[in-house]
Amino acid sequence: MPPTYTQAGFCTEVTHYLKAIQAPGSDDADKVVAELCEMKINDFMTKDGQLREHARVMRDMYLEEVKSAA
Repeated sequence: MPPTYTQAGFCTEVTHYLKAIQAPGSDDADKVVAELCEMKINDFMTKDGQLREHARVMRDMYLEEVKSAA
């Protein structure tokens, strides 16, 4: 079964956090938070996403409307 939207989001969060720890080579909270906000999020779900100051991710989403058979 493919992951749900929530499960995919958790995967994105954990991966982004681990990359933020790896970049400065420290788990100091101030350094990690600064790195989290600077880094772009690029994975299977988010392309060039950005963590905003209120801890929300800004990402592109598409709304598609399908015409009825009529």
